Amino acid sequence: MPTILITGASRGIGFALAQSYINDGWHVLGTRRNPRDELPKGVEAITLDITSTESIQGLTETLYKLPIDLLWNNAGAYFDKNINLQNLTNADWIRSFEVNTIAPIRIAEDLILNTAVES
Repeated sequence: MPTILITGASRGIGFALAQSYINDGWHVLGTRRNPRDELPKGVEAITLDITSTESIQGLTETLYKLPIDLLWNNAGAYFDKNINLQNLTNADWIRSFEVNTIAPIRIAEDLILNTAVES
């Protein structure tokens, strides 16, 4: 059975993806920021704050040597919702970039470096 890791699996697109992969017979690992957030039935829950280096390191420690066939970096944030562009501060832009661009790269990097199965 193939294994997929879906970040941000507790709502929206991530929740639907997790449900779809479960229905297709995959082993689904789903991350959520809040451990109280629900995931689809059958999804193995992992708590992850994608903006925390320590949390990402904890993820890779949890998944150490577990083969992941597919990573779906879905987690993200929409900080500029209902705000005119001229009203966004540099801090808003930086936070959005951190969550939606840097975090997925860091997650992929850590997984590649720290969860590879030795031959």
